[in-house]
Formats: sequence, C-alpha cells, structure tokens
Amino acid sequence: MTFCALRDEVGLGHGRLHDLRHFVATQMIGAGHDIRTVASRLGHAQPSTKLNIYSAFLRDRDRAAADDSAPFSTGKTAGLLDG
Repeated sequence: MTFCALRDEVGLGHGRLHDLRHFVATQMIGAGHDIRTVASRLGHAQPSTKLNIYSAFLRDRDRAAADDSAPFSTGKTAGLLDG
C-alpha cells in the first residue's frame, strides 16, 4: 500500500510523508531531546538546520524558558543566589 492510499484510508487529508517527518522532529524536540540527536536521527549533519525549521513550533517551551529566566531579568533575585 502506498503512503497516499494509507493516508486517505485513515483520513489524514492531504498530508505528505514529509509532514510526518516534521511532526516527529517537533515531538522529539518537545520531549526534551537535544537538537544534535534529533538532527542525527533525521540524517542531517547540521543541527542548525533543525533549529531554524522547528524553533517556531516550540512556543510553549520558549514561554517556559522566558518565565524561568524572568527573575534574573527583572532584578527580583533577592535571596536566589545566597549560599
């Protein structure tokens, strides 16, 4: 069975096989796998290619990183670094 036939049978609309590749990469990054490992799994030598493509899909993680670093950028660090 071809990908298109299988896609139509399960109702994926007009999705392409390459779209599934993007989905898997995004899920791996979102699950916390480092970009070098994801790039290697997809057969790419340059992890920067993956960062350029998939960073837009990871807004939730970006928001969490911004929230985690907020105390340091707003000056509200009193007591955080005390030994």
